[in-house]
Amino acid sequence: MPRLSFNNFCASSLALVIEEGCIFARNIVIARYLGAETLGQFALILMIMRLLSMSSDLAIDRYLISQTKVKFKTVLDTSHFLLLVRGCLMAVIILVLGLFQIYGLAFQTTALAATILLLQGTVNKGYLEEQRNLSFQKTFIYSALPAFLGLITIVILSLMQTTIDGILWAVLCQTILQVALSHIFSDFKYKLVISIPEIRRLLPFGLPLMLASLVMFWTMQGERLLISLSMTAIEFAHFSMLFQLALVPGLLIGKVALSIGLPYANHVKMDPLVFDKLSRRWMIGASVISVLFFTGFTGLANPLLALLFGESFQNNSWIVILIGLMQAIKLLRIPYSVLSQSIGLSTIPFKANCVRLSGTCLGACLFLYNSSVLTLLVCAVLAELAAFAAQKYFYHHSTHSHNHTYKEILA
Repeated sequence: MPRLSFNNFCASSLALVIEEGCIFARNIVIARYLGAETLGQFALILMIMRLLSMSSDLAIDRYLISQTKVKFKTVLDTSHFLLLVRGCLMAVIILVLGLFQIYGLAFQTTALAATILLLQGTVNKGYLEEQRNLSFQKTFIYSALPAFLGLITIVILSLMQTTIDGILWAVLCQTILQVALSHIFSDFKYKLVISIPEIRRLLPFGLPLMLASLVMFWTMQGERLLISLSMTAIEFAHFSMLFQLALVPGLLIGKVALSIGLPYANHVKMDPLVFDKLSRRWMIGASVISVLFFTGFTGLANPLLALLFGESFQNNSWIVILIGLMQAIKLLRIPYSVLSQSIGLSTIPFKANCVRLSGTCLGACLFLYNSSVLTLLVCAVLAELAAFAAQKYFYHHSTHSHNHTYKEILA
């Protein structure tokens, strides 16, 4: 079994920290130099662009990492075809939004976003081969370098008082670099293969993950999207930055868990005792991190927003508490998601996210009735609790009922 060295762990973790740090710093620069309205428009465009890309990337990446070395190449070529189809589909969707100027988006703005989505569909996923062996040096460069250079470009453009289109041009250049690096770092030649048998094998594993991630997008961004309907671009920017401040720790921990934890869990899953010990340690760690996050977020969120973006970005204290509580509970769900995927139980995160989505739907109905942000967030917190309870139940029931061992589940 490959060993996870300290250097590899640091390389992967640091890459994710740099990537998320650059994204957050980019938003600070846009807000400071171009104003909250431009930031609100940019946040909305990114949210739409991630609608399908986040879910399909998650499903394909996890499926590739779970393959043997012999099967990796065949699956890789088919995944490239699926990614290109996704890029074309998302490009059409966002162009339609621009054509009818939905959300007030100009067509030339959505055309730039569509180009970015098409380019993202041509990425070479062969670089994931090293993650299967718990090596992350290439991943560090692939993730961190484009994010850092993209931030520098946006800083320069912001000082020149550019528009939202200028910001998207910078993101386009960043995407070109990232796609180029994926081809450079891959040991496999880029090919598009339509393999129906391979797609059929991928669907039972990948479709629940994709649906779970798609549902997760709505559970993460659904409240934010609803709130955007009743806010101006400036008000939406204020709320979005609070929301993103809460999301960053969860995104970082989730990405580390998936990029490092999932390959590691894949290697130890055949030993029930080691796997059970690993799951207990992860849950204890998640509980500690959750408490620390909630305490720090509720006390420091508004001062940080005022320091980074300006006094106008501070939010109501109850909104801060509810968003902090919602994200703290979400952190507790990460270990169960990763462990479930490692032993092939990819339907568990989907079931839990469906429970979570029901709370979003209830909150949406109440929000449309009285337009209360607090009511919407209370529903989100209760739904997050229900999703955590459901995920815990499904996981333990699937792994321990009827005297099943992990080996029996895998068989």
